[in-house]
Amino acid sequence: MGPDRGFGLAHQCRDIACHLPIDRWLIPGDPMERSDGPCRQEWIDRDLSFSEAEAWLDGLDVVLFVERPDFPTVVPAARRMGVRVICVPNWEWLSPSAAWLADVDLMLCPTRHTAGMLTEWKHCYRFEWEIACVPWPIDTSRIRFRRRRICRQFVYVHGSGGARGVWCGDPETSVRRKGLEILRAAAELAPEIRLIIYATSHDAPRFPTNVELRPPPDDNQLLYCDGDVCVQPSHWEGLGLPLLECQAAGMPLVTTDVAPMNEHQPLGTIPAKTEAMQIGQNFWIPAARIDPSQLAAVLRSFSGRRITMASRRARRFVQREHSWKIRKAQIHQQIRRAIATPVDIE
Repeated sequence: MGPDRGFGLAHQCRDIACHLPIDRWLIPGDPMERSDGPCRQEWIDRDLSFSEAEAWLDGLDVVLFVERPDFPTVVPAARRMGVRVICVPNWEWLSPSAAWLADVDLMLCPTRHTAGMLTEWKHCYRFEWEIACVPWPIDTSRIRFRRRRICRQFVYVHGSGGARGVWCGDPETSVRRKGLEILRAAAELAPEIRLIIYATSHDAPRFPTNVELRPPPDDNQLLYCDGDVCVQPSHWEGLGLPLLECQAAGMPLVTTDVAPMNEHQPLGTIPAKTEAMQIGQNFWIPAARIDPSQLAAVLRSFSGRRITMASRRARRFVQREHSWKIRKAQIHQQIRRAIATPVDIE
């Protein structure tokens, strides 16, 4: 259950459908937009009634979703029918007050940061779900490796830009999750740094001459053909797929020195302090505040450096820790354990 259109979240859902034994996929959206997929797809552009949710769940052992359930009736219906509920949580959109959390059987956490937070919640709020941490995989076979030798050009992947947040101590200043505003300021401070930015002209209307703006390609593997080091100055991430994809392509990573971004074995980190940020009406999260001058200094420190060994290490890291070839069996094992665990049917 989850989207098939868009950036990070949709990519996670498509990978799940391709690499796990999924019988059917419930997708929010216009049925006229449906496309071929690895399993049966059902596109729905409205909420499901309880009886419709039960009909869709009939015959299933598990319902699995990423971040939050797109169809609110499916989770309580699954609990009532004895169908196990597995969530792959993106921590920033979770609140202990969310009604559906109590119906989850397994939190399949994609980062150590998320697993630590939910372990605390389990003890504090008496949730009964099991918690497993499996570093989330990407399809490394789709991403062509190219050894980088010298850092001459940095690459930044904007995607959708992520949610917009407001600093609680500075409500006049808002930022997008991916940190494009900070990168723009750093590029102005370091005009000798060459940078490719994949973003729409709407998201990035003005940049200094040392920045090459490119439209995002349809195929995400094409993001990493050019350039040498990927810089992602994220204020926060649920997972951060570009932080893994770039390394699979042999492009070392520079990212924020805050979890979970710094879990991804970056070549370099950007100093940051953590402050409270509001990203929704009822969501306040810790986010990284970055000084553009410090980001510029980090970019200068890697510009012109030999990175041959770092390029190889980046590819090996993702193959060892974040490939579906390695993690598929572990994820499948966690699903089988959830199925084997007795569950109370309401």
